[in-house]
Amino acid sequence: HFTDPVRALTELSRTLKPGGLVLICTINYANPLWFILENTWHRFFGGACRTFSKEVHPTKYTAALLRDHCAGLFEEIRLTKRVMAMELFYLGKKHAL
Repeated sequence: HFTDPVRALTELSRTLKPGGLVLICTINYANPLWFILENTWHRFFGGACRTFSKEVHPTKYTAALLRDHCAGLFEEIRLTKRVMAMELFYLGKKHAL
């Protein structure tokens, strides 16, 4: 939901102690199932939550983009796809001094 996710990730890295862990969970926009869900179910039955809106999800993360944004900030421990591969879970570790 960040308009400047690199800035948010940099701040997470700055405030995390060396060797500390970070878990980042986000939607996997590389999965066409999410596109269908977001643009059908959420558009017609989602109520006030407009997940398809750029204001709600300004960054459309894929595994590659998430890795790119975390590169140099965290050592990747694991990146996995869950819930029918519609969500990304990134576990990273701040580099030790």
